[in-house]
Amino acid sequence: MRTVYIVGASHSVRIEEALRQLPEYNVQFNVLGFGKSGAKFSQFRWPDLESIDQGDVLLVFPLGNDLIQGKCHFKRNRILHLQNYEQTDDLSFRIQLNLLRSKLGKCKGKKIVVTNFYRHFCCQDHPKPGWLSYQNLRNAQLYGLLDTDPSITIVNHRKIVSDTNRELRNTVQYRALQYDSVHFKDYVPIAKKLVKYILD
Repeated sequence: MRTVYIVGASHSVRIEEALRQLPEYNVQFNVLGFGKSGAKFSQFRWPDLESIDQGDVLLVFPLGNDLIQGKCHFKRNRILHLQNYEQTDDLSFRIQLNLLRSKLGKCKGKKIVVTNFYRHFCCQDHPKPGWLSYQNLRNAQLYGLLDTDPSITIVNHRKIVSDTNRELRNTVQYRALQYDSVHFKDYVPIAKKLVKYILD
């Protein structure tokens, strides 16, 4: 039975909980969670990467909280509203990407990296021109750096959030899956799709 090591911020914590609800849990895989809600990449907790066996899995949800500098949101009516945000500069983000690649290089097990879930499409009162294209740019940069390594499986976040195509193309439909503009109402469907990559 393989072990899945999960690293990241709040999404990874919720994915860990969802994986434990699946019938495959404790039959085909077990889970060790290292997630830390609210963490930026520099605050991530990691397992001993060099001790992960080849048959085990490292599942990483990277850099979502590193898309903006500082904390630029507030909570109202359970919704996380983004205001006056400042994008992380290219150099800082590339440094984080290179640190991620260096971390992954230490792991002999299977490596799965999920691109960043869309976030902070909160309401009409806080339009953010260019916010979607900026998030897509950062995910493309993540692809560009890691896709050259055949030992890393990159999972497009849009392909695991829903069974329909609407959420792949429409941010309004994508946002409807979230309860606070960042986190999803139900992580079990996402976990079910991830199991296919874990057990492949």
